[in-house]
Amino acid sequence: MFLKKSPRPALRGAVVSAENRFDFSYGLDEHAAEPVFEIGSFGKTFTTTLLSMLVREGVVSLDDPISRFRPDYVFGDQLTLRHLASHSSGLPCNPVPLRKMVFGGNRHLASFSQTELEEFLSRRLGRAPVTGRFNYSNPGMALLGHVLGDCLGMSYQQAVTERILEPLGMSETRIDPGSYAPGRLVGGHNARGRTVHDFAWPGMEPAGLWRSTVPDMLRFLSAMAGLKQGSWTDLAASMVRPQVAVGSDLHIGLGWMLSPLDSLGTYAWHNGGTFGQHAIGGWLIDHKAAVVILTNRRPPMWHHLFASRRLEGLAESLVAMTASSSIHTSIHWRRCS
Repeated sequence: MFLKKSPRPALRGAVVSAENRFDFSYGLDEHAAEPVFEIGSFGKTFTTTLLSMLVREGVVSLDDPISRFRPDYVFGDQLTLRHLASHSSGLPCNPVPLRKMVFGGNRHLASFSQTELEEFLSRRLGRAPVTGRFNYSNPGMALLGHVLGDCLGMSYQQAVTERILEPLGMSETRIDPGSYAPGRLVGGHNARGRTVHDFAWPGMEPAGLWRSTVPDMLRFLSAMAGLKQGSWTDLAASMVRPQVAVGSDLHIGLGWMLSPLDSLGTYAWHNGGTFGQHAIGGWLIDHKAAVVILTNRRPPMWHHLFASRRLEGLAESLVAMTASSSIHTSIHWRRCS
């Protein structure tokens, strides 16, 4: 039913609880290797997980000013790591003008660089930012990730790989599309259904350049939800303390959006979109249940206005159904409609 209202050439997902796991897919060869999707801003949760790790280890504090790491930013003493992680820095949504994002975005973003990001931020922080209010910021998250990498003496990508991906066995989660074997990457489609190039935005890796698979993302979400042994549960708890109000019933923690989900408590989630792909993943804070769905089409903007067309709504329904134990037998889906 969902795919009739919001068509996607390919869709792959899974929902898991302590008792059950359900896998489902559409438009994919079930005998081929696990498909790799662009997860877009969903990858921001890797950045804030890395932040939480370094806070726990005493390497940084949430309230460290940016001037500690970027002393050339004039008003860097008014901006903190907490502001960057909760999108309350007052920094703009993107470092590239909206018209360039809308018209020929892939072309403009592919030639971007971290140097341009730093120059952009230096100019923006030449005047005092208005902090404390929610304003989704890709350059803010990118700055956070690069700062954390610098603190560890390595690149952001290396830091996330060593601290998060390798411990969780997420060997299929990478940034470079060229690192996958031919045929592994699922091609993207824009809102009109036309094919688009692989997403690229050099310098903005911490804001959403990762590629991954459903099994890998389920490993990450299962760790957050307490379905894996180790120190992930306490780490996750530190990330879902509300930091800033986004709306009347929506808050943000450290990277995670926090929504009430009926009688099941708080649902921590994040979506992600590139020019040709759309992803969503989340977990219930009070129940050991998690969901991830990856697709290869960017939906039209108006689809977000209707619950029956929203990928985010589908994810909520699945994780709620699983957590409430409305299904008691283990089923393995290979087709969905």
